[in-house]
Amino acid sequence: MGFCCPATTKGRNVAISSPRGPWPENRKNSLRPLELRLFDPATYLNSDDARAACMTEAFETADPVFIADALGVIARACGLSQVAQDADLSGESLHQTLNPDGASWLGRTLRAIGVLLPSD
Repeated sequence: MGFCCPATTKGRNVAISSPRGPWPENRKNSLRPLELRLFDPATYLNSDDARAACMTEAFETADPVFIADALGVIARACGLSQVAQDADLSGESLHQTLNPDGASWLGRTLRAIGVLLPSD
């Protein structure tokens, strides 16, 4: 029977865990840092199908903040500068448009769409 090796966070992106081995002897040893990487979902949205699935799930939530965040992730996956150029926007304008904190405009737009195009 194995044992669970608990991890404790120490600061940003660093975790500490006990070394493997017999419990009493190794518990006395110093803790080793584990290196953690930040998860970026944009790295997995490398196809049109993956991006479409992401947006479909976002729209199913009907949460404007979640939808704006999904749009931002997809824009990062496609390359922000390319998206801004194709949309004829500045990088700053695109960032403000896709920022989940400023998604109130999207909420109003979604409510209007719900009134104009009601579902069954």
